[in-house]
Formats: sequence, C-alpha cells, structure tokens
Amino acid sequence: RNYIEHFFECLVCKINFINAYDNCAHDRCQRLIDGDTGDGDEEEPESYSTFQDWIELPLWLWETHNAVNVRLMKEHHATTASAAATTTHLDEINVEWPLRVDCPQCWNADDTWNPHVIFKYLRLIYWPDQDDIAIEYRKELDSLLLLQQEQQQHHHQKKSNNNVSKGGNLFGFTHAVLLLSFMVVVVWMYLQNVAKVKSGRHKKSDL
Repeated sequence: RNYIEHFFECLVCKINFINAYDNCAHDRCQRLIDGDTGDGDEEEPESYSTFQDWIELPLWLWETHNAVNVRLMKEHHATTASAAATTTHLDEINVEWPLRVDCPQCWNADDTWNPHVIFKYLRLIYWPDQDDIAIEYRKELDSLLLLQQEQQQHHHQKKSNNNVSKGGNLFGFTHAVLLLSFMVVVVWMYLQNVAKVKSGRHKKSDL
C-alpha cells in the first residue's frame, strides 16, 4: 500500500488501489497478514507460517489486477455506441488474465480459479529461471493440462456415445412402427380378400 501511495505516478490508479486495499477488497483483511497498515497504527507483524500464507499476496494482487481489467472494460463499454447493451460474463472472461487458452488448467469448469495453479503459473511467468522449483512447477502444470484434456475428451466421447445411443433408439422405434404398420396393412388386405371370397364377389370380378 505504501509503495503505491508514494511511488505510483498514475493518480487515478493510485486512488483506486488504495480504496480497494483499505476497504478490504477481495477479502484482503483476512487473506493478507499486515503488520504496518500505513496509517501510523503499527502492529507486530505475524509470521507467515504456511505456504498458503505466502502465496496470498501475489494471488490478491493478481485478483485485484483482473478486477481492474473488468472495471476498465465496463467503463470503455459504457462510452461506446453499444453502451445500450449490458456486458456479459463472457466479456469479463475475455479480459481476465491468464486467458483460458493460455492456461486452461488455471480455471475450473465453473469459471472459478485454482489458487495453487494460478500461483505456479505466475511464478513461471515472472520468475522463469530454470531452477528446480520452476522445473517442478512446469511439470505439474503440464500434467494438469494433460489430465484436463483427457477428461474433456472422455466427456465429449461419452456425450457422443449418448447421442448415438439416442439416435439408435429412435431409429429402432421408427423401424418398429413402420414394420407394425406394414403388418397391419398386410393383415387388412388379407381380411379384405377373405371377405371378398366369402361373398362371391371375386367371381364377378373374374367375369
């Protein structure tokens, strides 16, 4: 907060960030362990004891940045000729980073994000050194992507099989109806012929 307040040159950006920070946007007050609030009321900082504690800061900054992207998109949308149309969830997705196409494993099927995967992706983007951690993270992300692709392929295959099964059932039903209709016609013609023979009308036809 102090760095943005004293060194960030964009005034509007600075005001928006400080407001977000001070108002505990994105659950900042619970997620970040903060010893110095920047308002003169200093407390002894608590220790970052777990991995989850450590990754909350980059995750919060990432989430705040995406919120800025969404807000700017909506502001731009409001000033364009299409302002009468409201923005959609898809519009928001298209300005969130990373894009789904760049890191599909970062996002869940319900468009929520996986914090641990996001953190590892951020680490590889901003600290791409080929150290042991980067190599491990890259292998994990590749494995997750492969697993996700296999699950999607299985889902599509299952859906395709269900469609084929439904189509087969419909074809079988249609075939049965046609066969039954044909049998009804045959029986009707046979009964008509029997009735004709009994009445002697076939002899008149022969004459």
